[in-house]
Amino acid sequence: LTDSDAKAFVAHERFGKVAQDAVAEAGFAAEASFSVGAIEGFRPLAELTDGQPDTAPEGRTTGAAMHYTSGTTGRPKGVKRGLIEIDPSDMGELLAYLPNLFGIAAKDGHVHLTVSPLYHTAVLMWTGNALHLGHTVVLMDKWTAEEMLRLIEQYRVTYSHMVPTQFVRLLDLPEETRAGYDVSSLRNMVHGAAPCPQEIKRRMIDWWGDTIQEYYA
Repeated sequence: LTDSDAKAFVAHERFGKVAQDAVAEAGFAAEASFSVGAIEGFRPLAELTDGQPDTAPEGRTTGAAMHYTSGTTGRPKGVKRGLIEIDPSDMGELLAYLPNLFGIAAKDGHVHLTVSPLYHTAVLMWTGNALHLGHTVVLMDKWTAEEMLRLIEQYRVTYSHMVPTQFVRLLDLPEETRAGYDVSSLRNMVHGAAPCPQEIKRRMIDWWGDTIQEYYA
């Protein structure tokens, strides 16, 4: 909160105690702290829009996420990039470029499952793009192999962004556990970030078919 020079802080009531502690430690202004639900000392998020017109303000500029380094050589450092001089309403085509490479189109009944922490650049990018493309987004609290399968079945997930380690742990589940969940809704299970062993890739393709798609970056 202090390093990023944030002007506002928004937290869900589910994380109320952590949010209160963070605001107190950072000395963050109470009038700039907003809550989804009720958090003592925070203003309701609705106050940001109450009394405001329904039309978009003039001169809007697309925002950008400020990611932090991993902190391997000290404290994590914020990486601030310049803003793109494009109206947010015109960002759809640009944001659709990467998903379109995999045949993932806007809307089209897609449901994206976020299976890794949002502080990772690729994870936040795929999740943000999903929202911009009008897709339903399901966030996991904590990744476990069986919980992922349960959510795929429950929400009829169509795509996700994964890493090979998650494939390994999925394959470590007993065969009867893996067979007990319906994953027929899957269309694009994209993975990257690290090399995927051939045996693991083959076993995942045997299980999830041609939904397994890899990129290098």
